[in-house]
Parts: sequence; structure tokens; C-alpha cells
Amino acid sequence: MQFVDLQAQYIFLKTSIDNAVRQTLESATFIQGEQVHKLEEELCEYSGAKHTITCANGTDAIQIALMALGIGAGDAVLTTNFSFIGTAEPIALLGATPVFCDIDPKTFNISIADLEQTIINIRETTALNIRAIIAVDIFGNPADYEPLQEVAHRYGLTLISDAAQSFGAEYKNRKIGGVCEITTTSFFPAKPLGCYGDGGAIFCSDAPLAAAMRSIATHGKGSHKYDHIRVGLNSRLDSLQAAILSVKLQNLDREIERRNQIADHLLAACSSTSLTPQSIPMFATSAYAQFSIEAPANERRKIITHLNKQGIPTQIYYPSPLSSFDIWNTQTHKTTPITYNLCENIFSVPVHPYLNDYEVETLAKALKSIQRI
Repeated sequence: MQFVDLQAQYIFLKTSIDNAVRQTLESATFIQGEQVHKLEEELCEYSGAKHTITCANGTDAIQIALMALGIGAGDAVLTTNFSFIGTAEPIALLGATPVFCDIDPKTFNISIADLEQTIINIRETTALNIRAIIAVDIFGNPADYEPLQEVAHRYGLTLISDAAQSFGAEYKNRKIGGVCEITTTSFFPAKPLGCYGDGGAIFCSDAPLAAAMRSIATHGKGSHKYDHIRVGLNSRLDSLQAAILSVKLQNLDREIERRNQIADHLLAACSSTSLTPQSIPMFATSAYAQFSIEAPANERRKIITHLNKQGIPTQIYYPSPLSSFDIWNTQTHKTTPITYNLCENIFSVPVHPYLNDYEVETLAKALKSIQRI
């Protein structure tokens, strides 16, 4: 059993992927080719977004969005303390201050109550200009965007959805990518929609903002290749990756459905144990990038060892809160006890869509047996 089985996925899609790659090689248009434009149109149609701008990776996607908003020194961006560093890194790279909020203990997404209290505290105690909120759909579970948008509107902030793990998920029957004004995602190979290298995209509902982001992604391009109207980045999705993603996109809903079927089986297995899986709200359909479980305090290592002995691979996302890294020069310090507790107890097991029924049953039995260790 593998934690993620990209080889099985490739075998299933081999004919279509090989044809797409061959056609791209024959076209010899490797940068900004027709495959990229086609994919962007397909991503708009799939997500419901008005504009899609592909780029080199998910971290760049966030940085490009922040740059288009003009965020920089003296500004603050609020985000969750429970995520991969790629969520917060672009904030610091632009000279702004990342401010980390605590999470909901059930969904593991950003706590709306803590977010609002943090906004009030920052405004009362610092000179920082809060500009934006980055909500993360952790493990593929969509954040609760309606109340988040209400908070953003109340304080005049821009809400950005970091959907690096959730493309293919739904929030209140709307595909992620078409819910927020700005959504970013990653096409890293292990993501629900992954390419065979790095890649990312930004989804946007505002035409001028989308145009600015497209310009930033291509060296600040203006009306033509040698017209530069701003300082930008070299952040482009190449044609080969776009061709592969177009094939995989056609299969994404089937894979998300299979991930959810497996997750339902694992949730049932955990129900008779002391394990606490991530809670998916009724308004959401998770992409299940990971199936993540909170272990009882001080028992994670024993549980992981027990599972590994039965051939069940595990991963820990994430062993440390973002605020624990000694790299944020101007971080405002606040406590996030729920995040710290989860980092000590969280672990994940396979949920990829190419697990066969025997493997799913083996995994479910292994989880059930934890009650007896």
C-alpha cells in the first residue's frame, strides 16, 4: 500500500496522457502554448471562476495575488497557524507581516472567532495595516467562506482562498475556485489535481485584478513581450504540464467521489475507537487530499508504529505550527493553543483514489484494531 499512488493513476490514464504529451512534443510549443490556454478555459468552466491564470506553482500563486493587491511593508495578512509554509512565505517575501490565527478543533480550518479577535487586537495594539485574510482549505476541507467573507467585508479586507489541497471540493454546492474573489491552488503531483512537476493557478472574479496577476506572472508584461508595466515574476505553467492536467481534470470528479467513498469507510472504522478524524461540515464536500486523524494525547507514536507494522503508511501534516519557525522577523506574537495541540497529535493515512477494496478494508481493520493496542 502506498500513501499516494501516482503510478497507478498514470497506468489508468496512460493512453490519454501519452497522447497529450506526444501532441505537445510534436507542436514544439513548450511555453505558453495552446495547451495552456485550453487548460485555463477548462479550469474556468470546471470551477465557475470568471478568470484563471496558471503559474509555476502554488506558492507563486499566492505571491502573485498579494502583489496584485499591492501588499508590502507595513501591511499585515492574517492566516491560519496550521498549514504548509507556502501559505505564509509569500507574505514575508513581500515585506508584509504574517499574523497567525488559531484553528477550529473539529475542522482544523481557521477559527473565525479567533480571526476576528485577532483583527481587533492588531488594530488596537500595532500600527500594522491589515490588508487581507488567507483561509486554507486544510487537507481538502473547504473553510466556511460565507462568515469569513462577512468578517472580511466588515473590516475592509480581501479574502483569499488557499485551495492548494482542495481543488475539486465543493462549498455549498459551488466548486472551489468559484467561491471567493481570489482563489489560489497548487498542481504539485500529490495534490488532488496534480501535474508531473510543479504548477499552480489563480482563480479570480475581477477582470482588472486578473489582468494585473497575468501581467505579474509574465515579467510584468504590458501590451507585448518587451513592454513591461510593473515588476513581475517569471512564473509560467509549461505546455507539457498543461496537457497532462487537461487529461487529469476530466477524471477529477470520479477521483474525488472515490476519495469520499474511502473516507466514509475510514470514518466508520474510527467511530468505535478513541481516534478523532477531521470533521467535514454538512455544507462541504472535501477533496480529501489527506485523511487526517487526531490521536489521543501522547499516543500518536504508538499508534503510528502499530499501523506501520501492518503495512499502513502514515504521514504527519504538520509537526510544527508556522509561528514556531524562527524566520518571521516582524511576527506579532499570540498564542494558538489548539494548533499546538493538534500538531502534537495529528497523523494521516492513505485515502488516494487508487486504493483497491482489499486495501481499504485492510486499512479500516487496522484503524479499528487501535482500540486494542
